[in-house]
Amino acid sequence: GPQVMRGYYKDEELTKTVVDHEGWFDSGDLATMDKKGDITFIGRKKETIVLSGGENIEPEPIENSLLQSALIDQVMLIGQDRKAIAALVVPAEGMNVTEDDIRKELRARTGPAAGFRSFESVNRFLILEEPFTPENGTLTQTLKMKRKMIVEKYAKRIEKLYA
Repeated sequence: GPQVMRGYYKDEELTKTVVDHEGWFDSGDLATMDKKGDITFIGRKKETIVLSGGENIEPEPIENSLLQSALIDQVMLIGQDRKAIAALVVPAEGMNVTEDDIRKELRARTGPAAGFRSFESVNRFLILEEPFTPENGTLTQTLKMKRKMIVEKYAKRIEKLYA
């Protein structure tokens, strides 16, 4: 309602994209409600990955599963308009992590074996040498990934990954 916000300062066009004609603000958050009425946040609308087959994937739960690994410091899923998702992986600092180590972690922590749907299995990945940071433009000052910037930065390697 109007107690949330009236709109963006001096930006009527942007306001129209998030505040409807009744004054309701669309935050872009995605959530589920269970039978008891408990609400669980599952992601952000703008971060949803839509595969070429039409499957919608919320990256955050899968990324969180992968971040439980002691071998992975940072991870970002990709795959918009592709046949399958893939991961950009920053291995844990100071560890001698191999491609085979990462492959095993991805198998164990994604897909049906980890409680996800089969198309949420991650089989393709890139190991990144540089972490995501605000200094290199891949994280915001509040340490959120700049997904579009990251995809642009690694575009050539991503194309090879899907070739």
